[in-house]
Amino acid sequence: MKRIYTLPLLLMLVTQMTSQSKSTESSLLQNIKTHQTWHRQEKCFIHTDRPIYTGGETCWFSIWLMDASTHRLNHSERVAYVELADAHETPLIRQMIRMEKGIGQGSMLIPENLTAGTYTIRGYTNWMRNAGSDFFFRNTIAIVPPEVAPPATEAATPLPDTSPKAPTAADTTLMVRFFPEGGEIIEGVPCKVAYEAVSASGVPQMFTGIVTNKGGQMVASVTPIWAGRGFFTLTPEKGETYTLTLPRPEGTPRTFLIPPARPSGTGLWVEHSRTSPDLIVSVQSTVTASTDTLYLLTLQNGRPVTAQPLVMSNDIQSFRIDKALFEGGMVQLTLFDRLKRPVNERLVFIHQPSLRMSIHETDIPGQPRARARYRLEALYPDGRPAQGTFSVSVTDAQRIPEGAYTDCNMVNTLQLTSNMPGLIQQPNQFFANTHKSFLQTELLMLTNGWRRYEWHHVMTDTVRLPRFLEEPGLYVTGKLTRNHGPAPEGIDITMLVSEKMSYFNQKSDKTGRFTFLLNDFNDTMRAVVQTKNKLNNVADYNLEVHTNFRSQPDDSPRHRPLIWQHTPPLSPITPSQLAMELTQRMSHEMFVDTTDVSLNEVTVSAQNLKNVRGVMTQQFGPAQESVGQKQITDLNGERPWNSGLISLLNDAFPGMEIDLMDADLTSIRFRVKNKIQHRIFIYVDGQMAGASDDQGRLTHLLNQYGLEELISMDATVVESVDLIFPPVDKKGMQLHVLTDPANRAIAHIGGEALPNTSSSQGYSQASMTATTSPTPTNDPSSDAKVNFEANMNLFPKNHTSPIAVVAIYTKDGGGISTRARYKGIRHITLQGFSGTQTFYHPVYNGTDNSHILKDERNTLAWWPRVQTDSLGQADLIFYNSDVARQFRFEVNGLSTQGEAGALRWITDELSIDTPQTGAERNERRTDTEVQ
Repeated sequence: MKRIYTLPLLLMLVTQMTSQSKSTESSLLQNIKTHQTWHRQEKCFIHTDRPIYTGGETCWFSIWLMDASTHRLNHSERVAYVELADAHETPLIRQMIRMEKGIGQGSMLIPENLTAGTYTIRGYTNWMRNAGSDFFFRNTIAIVPPEVAPPATEAATPLPDTSPKAPTAADTTLMVRFFPEGGEIIEGVPCKVAYEAVSASGVPQMFTGIVTNKGGQMVASVTPIWAGRGFFTLTPEKGETYTLTLPRPEGTPRTFLIPPARPSGTGLWVEHSRTSPDLIVSVQSTVTASTDTLYLLTLQNGRPVTAQPLVMSNDIQSFRIDKALFEGGMVQLTLFDRLKRPVNERLVFIHQPSLRMSIHETDIPGQPRARARYRLEALYPDGRPAQGTFSVSVTDAQRIPEGAYTDCNMVNTLQLTSNMPGLIQQPNQFFANTHKSFLQTELLMLTNGWRRYEWHHVMTDTVRLPRFLEEPGLYVTGKLTRNHGPAPEGIDITMLVSEKMSYFNQKSDKTGRFTFLLNDFNDTMRAVVQTKNKLNNVADYNLEVHTNFRSQPDDSPRHRPLIWQHTPPLSPITPSQLAMELTQRMSHEMFVDTTDVSLNEVTVSAQNLKNVRGVMTQQFGPAQESVGQKQITDLNGERPWNSGLISLLNDAFPGMEIDLMDADLTSIRFRVKNKIQHRIFIYVDGQMAGASDDQGRLTHLLNQYGLEELISMDATVVESVDLIFPPVDKKGMQLHVLTDPANRAIAHIGGEALPNTSSSQGYSQASMTATTSPTPTNDPSSDAKVNFEANMNLFPKNHTSPIAVVAIYTKDGGGISTRARYKGIRHITLQGFSGTQTFYHPVYNGTDNSHILKDERNTLAWWPRVQTDSLGQADLIFYNSDVARQFRFEVNGLSTQGEAGALRWITDELSIDTPQTGAERNERRTDTEVQ
């Protein structure tokens, strides 16, 4: 027997509930409220000025951030991320955008060398990462070669065909998935079973089949309705199994086993008619006692709308829910038992009208470069004016083909695609006011599930803290640790930002963590983060530092370098090339990766240090400039928050300039004053550490050391630093051989220096060692001769820079891997907001008449933020190009109440009289404006 309850009757049932059931309902709602507080949801939308670009063009965009539960602009978030990703979802470009009251704007330069194809533009916030990258905003743009004229690209980005197809011989694998309405098939309970049929490559498939029981009797016929999807009804009998059978003209029929029915459980089904104002929800349980109560919760965008108790019996219970209670979009119906366990779930889509958007023609241009004026109007569905904020683009409709556009807009993003993982093709097909569109939407809901969160996380009595936090601005955060335990509380951490000379100071908390909040800035800045102990000395802590910018998101599927649109560095010198100047590298046993003093470090004697300096002097000559320990100590005291040894050497050596070239600390530039450019070789305690190119630029070190380790080398562990210019022989060549203190290696330096990566010539270890004749002796001053003239082919002819040697000597002889390697100092690059540019709108009233000789703009106007007034209107004024004959307006935005609006509209073709000359064009425009 089927009972249908109306909402008033349900209210009567509520009053008859026991105190225990009331407590359960209250507990359900409280759990959801708590979860919403700690795990609120956000939605993001990006509007680009057009969908197709060539390399070297600029993509203009606005980014919108909304509270998912209300669709109103989120004013608390101030940082959003925009990425351009390839077909494998690998981010190629990432920008950090400043958000102001929920809206941000920016521009992205498309790299000229980017391969033509379809790319994904993504938008998200740090907080949105808690829900996973499936819920990031996604849309596609096309990159075409510059030689391809825009009108010819219409066929380059065809709309995907989602209509069912018969399996082909090349793709005969068919996969069918079944989706019982409510989640389960129960014996004796009517059930609507949806299905989806695709090929191995994911293409929707057409077929005709039947559902049979284990006796071979037909129960239902099956034919997909749309995109390989359809449904059939089934009331399973006890002990029966059911199979989907697809007959084939030749061969054995294909069979797919339908999920077996459970002997007992609860079934839920929804009657959703396009013409009915109500949802009719039916529930039947074969496990609950007559006194048990179930709870049907309806949520939209994670916000509870109705909570209805159901006093169960063995009968089917049905009731109505007014659709007017919901906004347009997805609604989630979940049935809970008295223990707050989800039993059934169903998605439905409620069609409600959105903002009525329109463009009105006011001043239509009659010739090229004429002034155009249109009026944007936004109205609520009931005709009231809608105040709100919108972004508007105007493109040349004949140069940018309509086929290049996707269906993505603000309305279908907020109501549909933002709630479902993956990219839904052609979402507008679900918003048409037709029976076909309604049926397609129902099939989409039946074959998808809600995945923004898991109910077992919501219904727990403990709060799960989000992993990723909201970003109210730019920041630097980090943690102090020691190699043998946590850092103590109250350690001073200081950060110095070089460009603005900003100084930050904070003490670590009991977990060693610290945070610096920064003022807004654009592009990049360098900073040094350093610790000090109570004696104001460099503290020996490991520093873990993070900023807003991440080289790769945690859920990025692949890793490759990002493009930040900076000037690329010169070709670096690889460590392997420099390593060929040594027959053996620095011995590993002398150094250990620890802050503790090793035995080998302790046994390094002053005599050994003296021998190292003696060998360097014998092989390269005396130092022309030298900085001793006292001078280094004095400089370090004058600049206690210096960035390390290299920054002090710039003041220590009057004859040399040393600059940190890049914001990301990827190179050091050495320049000898009043002399031609030298190539610089760096030695630390007699061991070669690296060498610059012919322009004095050092980008890499040997032995897998990072350049940062040389830059931030602690000045307090340095004994002295020498600057040596090796003498030149009669032939103008600098010929030197160096034997290290342990007699293990011989370094060879040619007069024309080592090759950089731009050279096509290279060295082989075999050819280098074959030309040497090391003398087995314990005398560290013994020379190993090398026949340089006989091996001139080893050195490329295009390197003519003379060489200079910077020799660094540490107190303990530990080289770069001295005990201060973990000395509590970190060089970081602060990635600021991407610089905001303003779209240039030509003004042909005398300002831009002469200096713009040819105007063939694809994007005629772009306004990232247009506000409608109390009448719901805003004027749009721009100037036509030389070639545009038809305009396309694309509008996306929100009212102040969170109502979404979207419009793409193409004007009629303009009747334009094209002047023959620029003078005639200006004369006609002037006459028109006067009239």
